[in-house]
Amino acid sequence: MNTTIKSCVCFFLSLWLVCPSSARENVSLPSAETKIIGSLSTGEPTRVKKPTIKTPRKKYHILRTQRQFTQGRMVTLHEVEAPRKRVQETPRHKSLQKVIPLEKQPTTSNEPTQAQPMQMIGLEATIYGKGKNKFTELKLHHHEKTYRAWTNVNFHHMEGFSAFRANGREYFFLLSATTASNDKGKRLTAADAKKAGCPVRRLRKNRPVFVFTGKHTPENAEAREIFHDLHTLYRKEKRQLVSAYQLRKKNAAIRLAKRADEEPPRPKDITIHFWKRDVPKERAEAESKQRDLSERRAK
Repeated sequence: MNTTIKSCVCFFLSLWLVCPSSARENVSLPSAETKIIGSLSTGEPTRVKKPTIKTPRKKYHILRTQRQFTQGRMVTLHEVEAPRKRVQETPRHKSLQKVIPLEKQPTTSNEPTQAQPMQMIGLEATIYGKGKNKFTELKLHHHEKTYRAWTNVNFHHMEGFSAFRANGREYFFLLSATTASNDKGKRLTAADAKKAGCPVRRLRKNRPVFVFTGKHTPENAEAREIFHDLHTLYRKEKRQLVSAYQLRKKNAAIRLAKRADEEPPRPKDITIHFWKRDVPKERAEAESKQRDLSERRAK
């Protein structure tokens, strides 16, 4: 029995040692700390209740009115008398608050400790192929450098969220996922991906894997780690990500059909109040009132 166990262990260790590094980065199981942070969009319209802010309407003395119907709406122009400006008197004494330097301000023990900040990454994904036979070219923009990899994951599935945690690390990422096409708008196939440098044979697996195109050096270790964490997240949340992607496609088609059937809404009417200004007169009045205030303070 012990001999059998030892032989099994030796067999799996030998597989691990001969396995290329690009493949070894994809075989670990997702940890319990791997999850999407925040909500995952399904493309369903969200009803946002606008706050009702009541602003008092200004009363104007209308001198003349002109109306014109243009671009499907009525535009009303009211020329009104110039409103009178109120000059606010500034207080004589200003209350000065004692400013405590930041380093001397007292701190309380109840204040929460600052969490470790998220890593911010930018990702470009170009998807080749049709159906289940799809490959994605990834370009990771991180620390002012660009790193490339190929994967058998359809990265349209990775849309709909912007933050995640994987293997204890948190990320905020901006994803730009596009479908590869030629100048005529025709979708490019897996054969075109192979021509572009995709290692198709190494990616024909039944699990999410990626191949890092750069050299496996210590300088690239962090980039490989990010690619690894992205695929760890996909392995754990694949069912949820694919379901949300299908709902986004369905809801987008419903919105498109609805817009085609509906008539565009009529633009709202506009009312504009304006008045002519006598700038020299206004300036003289303001200076006169300022002199009066200065004389009152001097007394």
